[in-house]
Formats: sequence, C-alpha cells, structure tokens
Amino acid sequence: MLNQSSQHAVRAMARLAAADGEWVRAKDLAETADVPFHYLAKLLGQLVRAGMLEATRGKHGGYRLHRPAEEITLYEVINAIEPISGPRQCLLIKRDCGDGNECCIHQQWAAVITPLHEFLRDTTLDMVAPIEAPVPAGHAT
Repeated sequence: MLNQSSQHAVRAMARLAAADGEWVRAKDLAETADVPFHYLAKLLGQLVRAGMLEATRGKHGGYRLHRPAEEITLYEVINAIEPISGPRQCLLIKRDCGDGNECCIHQQWAAVITPLHEFLRDTTLDMVAPIEAPVPAGHAT
C-alpha cells in the first residue's frame, strides 16, 4: 500500500530514532536501513524540509531527528514523502467521495482506509525504533 520511497523513509527514520539524538552519517544510515545511498539522500532532504530532521555537514555531521521520536508519527513521515489521500479520495474517479456523492465502493474503501490512517497517526517513531541503531557520526565503524 505504501510506495517504496515511503517504506525507505520509515526505515531510515526508525533507525534515527534508535540513534537517540546522535548525529548519523547518511552512508551509515543507508547501510543499516538497506536503502541505496543516493536514493536515501533525496528522501532525507525531503524530511529535513518537512521539519522532521536536522542536517549538518562535516566530520561529525549527519542527520538526527529534529523533534523527539515520540512526537513524530508514521503518518507525518509518509505524508512528507507521498501525500496521503483520505477516505474521501475516490478510487474510481477524480473527485471527493461522500456526502451524498458516493461512488459504488465508497463505504468499503472508507472501512479499509480509515483504520489504516488511524494506525499511522497513532504510531510514533519511538514505537518502531529498531534495537540496532546506525553508527553515530565520528565513531569508528
């Protein structure tokens, strides 16, 4: 249901959450998140612009979360990469669905997508942070 970019972004952000505020080099993050480096660099730029990450250059530079992991939801991460359409976004035609203007599958679609949106809004990065964090910048690999 999520595109590959969103999946990569969630994996990278979860690993940054596990780094507990340490700066992590993009190279190390790409390796631990199993994402191609140049592809990840583009995603990290989007997440910086969305205000979820800080970035700094230099020997001890890298990326880290801009806010605490418990304040960043999966919904926010994914929406920064691929705008999430709501249950009113019709699958069949280019218009909102609902309020008397419902398509033939509106009720079934809303029943599927609404719990997914709730899950993404209720799940924060601290809940999905993996046990193994990437090596912080400036540390031996």
